[in-house]
Amino acid sequence: MAIAFGAPSANWGVIAGWTSNDAATAGNAWDWSVLATPKTVNNGDAAPSFPASAMSIQIDA
Repeated sequence: MAIAFGAPSANWGVIAGWTSNDAATAGNAWDWSVLATPKTVNNGDAAPSFPASAMSIQIDA
């Protein structure tokens, strides 16, 4: 399943990483990573998306 975002209606700036959280505010960041190539997202750009094969999460015990 791809991860897709809505089309930007304003400049988002440079996207350099990602995190998964359990709440929109005052929550916990469960995992995170940096992007191999940061991406600038501006108003009018196509909606950013990541194919399922582009991301992986490894949990070490």
